[in-house]
Amino acid sequence: MSEEIEDLASRIREVRSGARRGNTVVELMEIAGFEPVSAFRGGDWRGCDFSTCDLRGFDLRDARFFQANFEKARVEEADFRGANLHQTTLHLASDWRRAILSPEQRRAVMLHADRCGYALTARDREELGTANGSGVSIRQYNERIRDAESYKEALEIFDDLAKAGVAPDKYTFTLLIGAAPSEGLAKGHFQDMLDHQVAPDRVALNALMDRMGDRASAEGVISRFAEFGHQPDIISFNILLKRCQTLEEARALVAAPPFAVSPDQISFNILVSFSVDFDSAVQLLEEMQERGFAIRDFDVNAVLDKARTRAEIIQGQVLIEQFNIPPNDVTFNILIKKVETWNQALDILDAMRRSGVRPDKYTYNTLILVSDNMDDSFRILRWMAEDGVPCDGDTTTSFGRSHPQARRILAEVESNGGTPANALIAVVERFAPLSDRAALRNAIRGR
Repeated sequence: MSEEIEDLASRIREVRSGARRGNTVVELMEIAGFEPVSAFRGGDWRGCDFSTCDLRGFDLRDARFFQANFEKARVEEADFRGANLHQTTLHLASDWRRAILSPEQRRAVMLHADRCGYALTARDREELGTANGSGVSIRQYNERIRDAESYKEALEIFDDLAKAGVAPDKYTFTLLIGAAPSEGLAKGHFQDMLDHQVAPDRVALNALMDRMGDRASAEGVISRFAEFGHQPDIISFNILLKRCQTLEEARALVAAPPFAVSPDQISFNILVSFSVDFDSAVQLLEEMQERGFAIRDFDVNAVLDKARTRAEIIQGQVLIEQFNIPPNDVTFNILIKKVETWNQALDILDAMRRSGVRPDKYTYNTLILVSDNMDDSFRILRWMAEDGVPCDGDTTTSFGRSHPQARRILAEVESNGGTPANALIAVVERFAPLSDRAALRNAIRGR
């Protein structure tokens, strides 16, 4: 066993032993050989338990601590700027007011503490009682709602906004409407918008329309445009078009729009998506050309994706040449997906590189799907590292679909919270030749 492998095995044994002994996440980081003061920066630590940890002076900037537990942790001079602290228990840390926080973060922590029934100090209450006392603008609240990781988080930010005495605007409600996971919730936010006497604009109405589950409901929203002094536009039309069930229904709508609008190129892209065969997609492409639309790579790629037979794939490639459109990464990825053999996939990859188009994660994940054996898939992992393409969840999914013997290992590692890289390394340790394992581990880690 090489010195590197022995060192890795020793660290894994130590971390596992530490976890069984109840070591804190900071101690486990030390056991693994990392410097905890800086190792947490920018990481994904959602839901982690930092309770009782000594985090004084740690660089925790830009990390994701959503729902992390900081109860009784020491955070004096810990730098949290840029970190996501939503739904954490940072207010239960012994000295959280001495942590380095942005004004908005400080206010968010206090609002969450207040919501959880935590006894705030008189000074905290005074700060919270001052309308917008932190200087947080409605624009900043809207940005937080826009960047929320879940609908629930967006609602809690909206609640914080209300407690801060900041008046929501049309963008606030439009964001909530767009984030709503159901038609009923979207309608509720729209009504809340009206109750706040905020006049909806066309963007808000289109956002509401886009949350409707069927064409009839979407048409019901169209009937409300005039109520607020607006006319539906091409975006409204395309939202309605996507609610059609068949190509025939969609074609009829394009032929006779229900309001004054001319179908655009996106309208025809939607029609192509309804096509059930290659010939109808080609016909739509020709119709786009007749209407004077400039044919783009997106258009021909959408048609190529409808090809099923070898002859149709060749015809699709001819169309690309006919419209003088250089093939891009999407074109080559579609072609790789359509091939019947591994050697054909390699030929397309070679053509892709010769054309100066850089393979991306979709290229390599698709190649793994069509690979003949696990050795070929391991080779792809090396290519990914050479091109700076990281392994992700799609990589492990492709690996599992292509190689059933690896599925149990992948599932076991991921169910225990392991990353896609951890899961692939476990497969390497089980199936790769011993002489290749160190290089493959480094490739998976991006080294």
